[in-house]
Amino acid sequence: MDSEDIELRKKIDLHYGKRNGLHTINYVEFYFHACFFEILNVENSYWETSFDGTEIAELLDFLNINFDKEYIIEKYIDPKNHDVEVLHSKNDEQVFAYFDLEKDPTDQNDMFLFGIRCLKKDDLIVAEKLLKIYKKLGTSSPFSFDIHNNRLYNKVFNSYFYFYDNNYDTRKRQINYNT
Repeated sequence: MDSEDIELRKKIDLHYGKRNGLHTINYVEFYFHACFFEILNVENSYWETSFDGTEIAELLDFLNINFDKEYIIEKYIDPKNHDVEVLHSKNDEQVFAYFDLEKDPTDQNDMFLFGIRCLKKDDLIVAEKLLKIYKKLGTSSPFSFDIHNNRLYNKVFNSYFYFYDNNYDTRKRQINYNT
């Protein structure tokens, strides 16, 4: 890696240089794919849903994460937008919600990746809330619980490699950080 790449990585990676992983041991991650319009109960959508549209907001409120549902909907329905929106907790930047809004042109179910990273001390409460949401979904991927691999953490905090594949380009998909 040349010095130009290193400088770019320093700007992009929120935790550039943190290598030993000790700063990640108190966290867990949950993630799954779901139908965007179903889980958020988007008004005037053709999707049938048993959600009232407040479930995600209530979970994020518990984690002290600001959630602007209309902002996320606006980003998702923009056909040109394929970015990731990361909503960080006001108390701890490593506690966050992950909305991967990439749209596959062949996807007929309007799927997106939803993830939560939280403190281990909160994992039972968060797991219960997420499983309650997950069990109501009509369309979803397997539910993932990650205690060691830090998949979401790496994409968010070491994104140059894990998200951008060592090929950052402002004209391509981006991670947007929101507090």
